[in-house]
Amino acid sequence: MEDFLTTIFYAGAYLVLPVAILIWFIVSLILFLRTPKDAPERRKKRRMLVISGIFCLILVGLIAALMIALMIGVSHM
Repeated sequence: MEDFLTTIFYAGAYLVLPVAILIWFIVSLILFLRTPKDAPERRKKRRMLVISGIFCLILVGLIAALMIALMIGVSHM
């Protein structure tokens, strides 16, 4: 049972979380682009877009670092 819970945890951490961040970024971008330029809620949506963009950039950086670490590990085998 403990192995199953560990598997669920890692699946959530490595699969569900990145997908959720990417979906959040895409939805924020679409909502921001559909808002009229003179609407007062545009500032709130811009803030959400920036926050989700930062999380998306962190995610991309972590994936790139993981790929580099894996390539270095494979080259030293």
